[in-house]
Amino acid sequence: MKRNVAVALPVVLVVIIAAAWPVLQGGAPSLRGVESVSVLAGGAEVTISDPEDIRALTAVFSKIPTAETPACPFGAVDILLRAKGGDVHVFPATDGCYIFKLNSKYILATAEEWAQVMDKLEKYGIQRTLFAADGAKKSG
Repeated sequence: MKRNVAVALPVVLVVIIAAAWPVLQGGAPSLRGVESVSVLAGGAEVTISDPEDIRALTAVFSKIPTAETPACPFGAVDILLRAKGGDVHVFPATDGCYIFKLNSKYILATAEEWAQVMDKLEKYGIQRTLFAADGAKKSG
Protein backbone atom coordinates (compact mmCIF):
# COMPACT_ATOMS: atom_id res chain seq x y z
CA MET A 1 0.00 0.00 0.00
CA LYS A 2 2.81 2.42 0.89
CA ARG A 3 4.46 1.67 -2.43
CA ASN A 4 1.26 2.57 -4.34
CA VAL A 5 1.04 5.89 -2.49
CA ALA A 6 4.73 6.59 -3.18
CA VAL A 7 4.14 6.01 -6.89
CA ALA A 8 0.81 7.84 -7.12
CA LEU A 9 1.85 10.97 -5.21
CA PRO A 10 4.33 12.26 -7.83
CA VAL A 11 1.80 11.59 -10.60
CA VAL A 12 -0.89 13.53 -8.74
CA LEU A 13 1.53 16.43 -8.12
CA VAL A 14 2.43 16.60 -11.82
CA VAL A 15 -1.26 16.69 -12.80
CA ILE A 16 -1.97 19.46 -10.26
CA ILE A 17 1.01 21.54 -11.41
CA ALA A 18 0.05 21.11 -15.07
CA ALA A 19 -3.51 22.25 -14.35
CA ALA A 20 -2.35 25.21 -12.23
CA TRP A 21 0.49 26.33 -14.54
CA PRO A 22 -1.58 28.94 -16.48
CA VAL A 23 -2.73 30.49 -13.21
CA LEU A 24 0.83 30.55 -11.88
CA GLN A 25 1.86 32.40 -15.04
CA GLY A 26 -0.73 35.11 -14.51
CA GLY A 27 -3.47 33.33 -16.42
CA ALA A 28 -1.74 33.54 -19.79
CA PRO A 29 -3.05 30.93 -22.21
CA SER A 30 -0.44 28.44 -23.40
CA LEU A 31 0.81 29.24 -26.87
CA ARG A 32 3.39 26.49 -26.98
CA GLY A 33 3.33 24.46 -30.14
CA VAL A 34 1.22 26.83 -32.25
CA GLU A 35 0.65 24.87 -35.42
CA SER A 36 -1.36 27.34 -37.48
CA VAL A 37 -2.84 30.82 -37.42
CA SER A 38 -6.08 31.82 -39.13
CA VAL A 39 -7.30 35.40 -39.33
CA LEU A 40 -10.96 36.30 -39.83
CA ALA A 41 -11.36 39.93 -40.82
CA GLY A 42 -13.63 41.96 -43.05
CA GLY A 43 -15.56 38.88 -44.14
CA ALA A 44 -12.42 37.10 -45.34
CA GLU A 45 -10.29 34.35 -43.82
CA VAL A 46 -6.57 34.02 -44.37
CA THR A 47 -4.07 31.48 -43.09
CA ILE A 48 -0.63 32.49 -41.90
CA SER A 49 1.71 29.70 -42.82
CA ASP A 50 5.24 31.12 -42.55
CA PRO A 51 6.80 29.66 -39.36
CA GLU A 52 8.72 32.89 -38.73
CA ASP A 53 5.50 34.95 -38.93
CA ILE A 54 3.80 32.51 -36.55
CA ARG A 55 6.73 32.81 -34.10
CA ALA A 56 6.65 36.61 -34.28
CA LEU A 57 2.91 36.76 -33.54
CA THR A 58 3.17 34.16 -30.79
CA ALA A 59 5.97 36.13 -29.11
CA VAL A 60 3.74 39.20 -28.78
CA PHE A 61 0.69 37.21 -27.67
CA SER A 62 2.72 35.32 -25.03
CA LYS A 63 3.27 38.37 -22.83
CA ILE A 64 1.95 38.24 -19.26
CA PRO A 65 -1.63 39.55 -19.31
CA THR A 66 -2.80 42.54 -17.33
CA ALA A 67 -5.47 42.52 -14.63
CA GLU A 68 -6.99 45.67 -16.17
CA THR A 69 -10.22 45.42 -18.10
CA PRO A 70 -10.06 48.01 -20.87
CA ALA A 71 -13.09 49.68 -22.41
CA CYS A 72 -11.74 49.10 -25.91
CA PRO A 73 -13.90 47.56 -28.63
CA PHE A 74 -12.77 44.11 -29.80
CA GLY A 75 -14.09 41.64 -32.33
CA ALA A 76 -13.64 43.08 -35.81
CA VAL A 77 -10.60 40.85 -36.31
CA ASP A 78 -10.28 37.34 -34.85
CA ILE A 79 -6.82 35.77 -34.88
CA LEU A 80 -7.16 32.06 -34.16
CA LEU A 81 -4.03 30.32 -32.93
CA ARG A 82 -4.29 26.53 -33.07
CA ALA A 83 -1.90 25.15 -30.48
CA LYS A 84 -1.31 21.70 -29.05
CA GLY A 85 -2.88 22.89 -25.77
CA GLY A 86 -6.03 24.12 -27.52
CA ASP A 87 -7.28 27.03 -29.59
CA VAL A 88 -6.68 30.62 -28.49
CA HIS A 89 -8.63 33.53 -29.97
CA VAL A 90 -6.85 36.90 -30.11
CA PHE A 91 -8.84 40.07 -30.76
CA PRO A 92 -6.90 43.30 -31.42
CA ALA A 93 -8.49 46.51 -30.10
CA THR A 94 -10.07 48.57 -32.88
CA ASP A 95 -9.86 52.01 -31.28
CA GLY A 96 -6.15 52.69 -31.60
CA CYS A 97 -5.16 51.19 -28.24
CA TYR A 98 -2.27 48.74 -28.36
CA ILE A 99 -4.22 45.99 -26.62
CA PHE A 100 -4.99 42.40 -27.56
CA LYS A 101 -7.73 40.35 -25.91
CA LEU A 102 -6.83 36.68 -25.51
CA ASN A 103 -9.84 34.69 -24.42
CA SER A 104 -10.72 36.69 -21.28
CA LYS A 105 -7.25 38.21 -20.65
CA TYR A 106 -5.65 41.38 -22.04
CA ILE A 107 -2.14 41.96 -23.36
CA LEU A 108 -0.80 45.51 -23.35
CA ALA A 109 1.53 45.79 -26.33
CA THR A 110 4.18 48.37 -27.04
CA ALA A 111 3.97 50.52 -30.18
CA GLU A 112 6.69 48.34 -31.71
CA GLU A 113 4.86 45.11 -30.91
CA TRP A 114 1.60 46.51 -32.28
CA ALA A 115 3.37 47.58 -35.49
CA GLN A 116 4.96 44.14 -35.79
CA VAL A 117 1.56 42.42 -35.58
CA MET A 118 -0.02 44.92 -38.00
CA ASP A 119 2.83 44.40 -40.47
CA LYS A 120 2.36 40.61 -40.32
CA LEU A 121 -1.40 40.91 -40.81
CA GLU A 122 -0.96 43.35 -43.68
CA LYS A 123 1.46 40.91 -45.34
CA TYR A 124 -1.48 38.50 -45.57
CA GLY A 125 -3.95 41.08 -46.85
CA ILE A 126 -5.54 42.28 -43.58
CA GLN A 127 -5.85 46.05 -43.97
CA ARG A 128 -4.93 48.44 -41.17
CA THR A 129 -8.18 50.31 -41.75
CA LEU A 130 -9.94 47.56 -39.76
CA PHE A 131 -8.20 48.95 -36.69
CA ALA A 132 -9.91 52.37 -36.89
CA ALA A 133 -7.50 54.83 -35.31
CA ASP A 134 -4.44 52.55 -35.58
CA GLY A 135 -1.63 54.30 -33.78
CA ALA A 136 -3.79 57.10 -32.39
CA LYS A 137 -3.21 56.08 -28.77
CA LYS A 138 -0.75 54.12 -26.72
CA SER A 139 -1.79 51.11 -24.66
CA GLY A 140 -4.40 51.80 -22.02
